[in-house]
Amino acid sequence: AKMPARCRVKYAQVDRPIQRSGRVLVKTTGLKNNGVSCQGWAWVSIKLKTKMWVVKTPVNVGDALQGRVFRRWKELKNGRAPYQGSISELVANRFLPKGSPVRIADVRAMGPEPGTNISVVVTAQAIKIKQKGRVVPCNGTQPCAVLPSGKKVRGSYENQTLYVEVQ
Repeated sequence: AKMPARCRVKYAQVDRPIQRSGRVLVKTTGLKNNGVSCQGWAWVSIKLKTKMWVVKTPVNVGDALQGRVFRRWKELKNGRAPYQGSISELVANRFLPKGSPVRIADVRAMGPEPGTNISVVVTAQAIKIKQKGRVVPCNGTQPCAVLPSGKKVRGSYENQTLYVEVQ
């Protein structure tokens, strides 16, 4: 990576999205003293910061996050995306120590523990089918289960039953 001699850089651009702090190769474009266009490459060190949920007090597996986390600007060092949504209906998917950022894989919807057998009601227009299912890990804001057919479904959990709507 090298810049041409006597090239005054006007702008720089990257060829792919920046997903974490670190060194990034940038393409530079500018003008030489005689007005001729010039291009080159350079390594630039950057710090990428984003507002993310951070754990205030340790959270055990299955405990609600509400009141135990706060929003704060932190550097994104390893490229793993932080969870950005609402935490009001979420619980911890693993133990979260104080000061750690909340990642997508760290949270799951409130409801039964993975491995628990539950009833699943699948609704397709006017047809309702009730069957047994098994709760499986599911990142995000809705609980998931696996049906006897092996199909993984996502829905809303209420009164020991997972309700799934199929379009």
